[in-house]
Amino acid sequence: MSVIEKIKELRSADKLDFEKRVELKKHGRPLPDLEIKQTSRDKNKEVHRNFRRSLYDLADWICGCDVSNAFYCFVCILFPNDSSWCTTGITDLKHLKEKIRKHSRSAEHIKSSMNYSIIGNVDIRLQLNNDYRQSVTEFNENVSKNRYILNKIIDCVKFCGAFELALRGHNETNSSKNPGVFLGLVDFVAELDPIFKQYLERATVFEGTSKSVQNDLLDSMLAVAQGRIKEEIHSADYVAVQVDEMIDSSSKMRMIFIIRYVLSGVVYERFLKFVDPPGAKMEQLTNAIFQELEILEINKKPEKLIGLSFDAASTMSGRLGGLQKKIKEHYPIANFIHCYAHELNMIVQKAASQDKNVKVFFASLHAFSTFFSRSSKCMAVLDEIIKVRLPKGSPTT
Repeated sequence: MSVIEKIKELRSADKLDFEKRVELKKHGRPLPDLEIKQTSRDKNKEVHRNFRRSLYDLADWICGCDVSNAFYCFVCILFPNDSSWCTTGITDLKHLKEKIRKHSRSAEHIKSSMNYSIIGNVDIRLQLNNDYRQSVTEFNENVSKNRYILNKIIDCVKFCGAFELALRGHNETNSSKNPGVFLGLVDFVAELDPIFKQYLERATVFEGTSKSVQNDLLDSMLAVAQGRIKEEIHSADYVAVQVDEMIDSSSKMRMIFIIRYVLSGVVYERFLKFVDPPGAKMEQLTNAIFQELEILEINKKPEKLIGLSFDAASTMSGRLGGLQKKIKEHYPIANFIHCYAHELNMIVQKAASQDKNVKVFFASLHAFSTFFSRSSKCMAVLDEIIKVRLPKGSPTT
């Protein structure tokens, strides 16, 4: 891939950041040989024009792309605008000098040239003003210290999450003997780290152990994790989805959204989020799942979703209008796969009930257990003959 095509790809993905611009500037403008041959008539004469490397000397910002075989403005492509020197490139050799002169005077090129000349250079204020340089140094040191402190607090939050420990205790006052695992862990880290301990003793504005800070940290960590998962899903070839339902402490039904995918030959299973559907009807659950799949942009490649797993038979009810059928209308190769964490007997019962002979067979087996369990004498005879106790029957066992 040529340098120009690489820059275009970074721009389209919004990844042309400061560091990449500095690196590209250090490497300099690309000057490849181009395959440009043109024929035109000037004053009734046929004139042939071909690419020459000396054309790069017409301006210090001209570069080339050997994929599109066109000239580009290197400073404008690093700091993009709507000019053709930045988007499609220039191939007109006949009017090349005129186009160069016109582009050099354009406001877009002048602005891009200013940004290009500044990027990667040392701020002159740091060289002329000692006070300003000292203030910048102190600011950077303070930022580094705050990041160090915040990293310690985040490590404590991650520890509690890894072992499923509650962050908060019933009484988190200074006089409490049991303030909770999180605050106890923070105090333990402070005993091992004098810098962290000094911060806890002197902090007046940012109280890293407060409930609001904990909530903000959890939200930020979740956003970063979800963003990373989304990036990995984009790179994965196949994706599977597991949807469970749960009732929280406020008796509100919530959906648990779990994603599985293969990346570089390794299978990953990630908890993505809790989803709050507007209701428990089939259409509402389906729309909630579709919305999450759209957020992950799986809907752009329906063939990417190959597996579905739902909680028990509640979401499978309705042979023609079930959740599985609704999703397969949009994702045709997304097959239902039973999850080991779900009740298999409910699904087997649902499948077996569709065949009359199978239904009679299992009903007869169930009758054995029912018959012997109703009489202690029958059970005694059974114990004496086969010496095996049959389990009590139920509709799903």
